[in-house]
Amino acid sequence: MEDQGTTISNAGFTNCTFSGKNTALAWQRWQIQNGPADFPIVTNVLVKDCTMLSASDRGISLHYLEGSNAVFHNVAIQGSPAVGIYADVNGNGFKFINVSYDGGGAAQGAYLATSLNFESANWLMRGCSFTNLSGIGLHIRNALKTSTFENLTLTGAAGSSHGIFVDDSLATTPSSKHVSTLTIRNSIISGFGGDGVRVNGNSHTIRDCTITGAGGHGVNLLDESTLRPVASLVQCVSNTITDCAGTGVVVEGQTHTIGYNTLLRNGEGIRVRNGILRTAGQASNKSNTIIRNAIYGSSIPSGSGLWEARNPAITNDPGPNTNTYLNNTVTDWAVGTEFRGFSNRIQNNIFFFNTVTNFRVLPSGLSALRAGWNCAPRVSGNQFDGIAIDYSKDIWYNPGFSSRTPGDPDFYFLGPLSPCRDRGTTNGLVADGHTDLGCIESGASEVASWRRF
Repeated sequence: MEDQGTTISNAGFTNCTFSGKNTALAWQRWQIQNGPADFPIVTNVLVKDCTMLSASDRGISLHYLEGSNAVFHNVAIQGSPAVGIYADVNGNGFKFINVSYDGGGAAQGAYLATSLNFESANWLMRGCSFTNLSGIGLHIRNALKTSTFENLTLTGAAGSSHGIFVDDSLATTPSSKHVSTLTIRNSIISGFGGDGVRVNGNSHTIRDCTITGAGGHGVNLLDESTLRPVASLVQCVSNTITDCAGTGVVVEGQTHTIGYNTLLRNGEGIRVRNGILRTAGQASNKSNTIIRNAIYGSSIPSGSGLWEARNPAITNDPGPNTNTYLNNTVTDWAVGTEFRGFSNRIQNNIFFFNTVTNFRVLPSGLSALRAGWNCAPRVSGNQFDGIAIDYSKDIWYNPGFSSRTPGDPDFYFLGPLSPCRDRGTTNGLVADGHTDLGCIESGASEVASWRRF
């Protein structure tokens, strides 16, 4: 279907095989479009239990299409198309459920976008499997919003790009529409050459995902253009991120929550920095909450576990500030932590068993700092590293883990005689007598809420 104004509505295709030299199933308009009235229209259509066969370009192509409520359910894409699903659509309620595609080491999984700067919403991708890919596993572009991607399996081949790329780069003017409010959850993303999940935009949720073996970062939250609003309000929670060459989580932007994640054996742990400066000398990275993350390095410590960095691409970068770090456990790195921003809150953490430094605060980070109820070894005298120990609050001796071996059932749990039990604070002013230090509540004070966001 390629003619302008063509309509398919209230129709179903079941147990069919679609085949074509270039594209197996094509609902699209190839000519230069003048606006949405020029598009083919698809409304209330079901494609179920079908096979897309032998295409060289796209398995499913929905290009310059308008409509709503098109559902692709139990679809197998076979052959060797360059892209399994290509959907550039102005419409709501498009769904892809249990679609599978093996890219053969030379393809992209899915590309989803909206046409001509329109907004589309309430899309769903569930239970899809895109494997053995050389390109991006799932590429989401402007201006898709309020949509869910769940229970996905995405696997990269040698030389592949990102696992999931939430891409706002088409927003190049103040009037541009933006990708926003996406939920990515319960998905397995492995073996990509770029980042596991690379994110532009605002108000997204990335949760309960397993991200392994990325050649870049595990999760990369980017704030990279003054043409777009500052990246904000992303929740990266309850994920397991392991064995990535880059950093487990890169945090650019504001008011994000990075919490309840398990980070193991990545090149670095969590890096907090400015992506760009919108006003010279003023940080765009601030008011983020880094809470209850397990940040483990390696049996051969290297790299940095949790640190605030300056961006070498920014002239006179002031670094981030006014961030909150609560109940994190950081062990087995070279540099455990390094904080440089003013007005930080750093409380209830365990920074131990790192080889170069454990709890380091640079002089710039002492201004308006709220710290205390932390556990780290002394460097000398009454000092951690650049910050004095408060003997009424802090602990400077072994935290007493039951285990710090990843995979053990009691990994990072506090032993029964740990000095970190019931030592922390809730309000940041006084100890409350029941909050533990570190990422896990142990023993009688343990409740299920610490485990999940």
